Amino acid sequence: MNDNELDQYADLIIKKGINLQKNKGVLILTGVGTYYFARRLSKAAYRHGASYVQVLLDDMDVLATRLTYQDT
Repeated sequence: MNDNELDQYADLIIKKGINLQKNKGVLILTGVGTYYFARRLSKAAYRHGASYVQVLLDDMDVLATRLTYQDT
């Protein structure tokens, strides 16, 4: 997909998928491989009236390291 198609897809998700209402917050959970699209989603959310967008990055390597070294 090119950037224009990604933006259209992000708009569709924000408008129809989550039915964002103006002045509401959005939380996006993403992985390393999909972070670029999460940025597109955040822009779409702001374009459609989100008051605040938070993107949380979940890195599976960091999770594996934590599980390896955490106290049991």
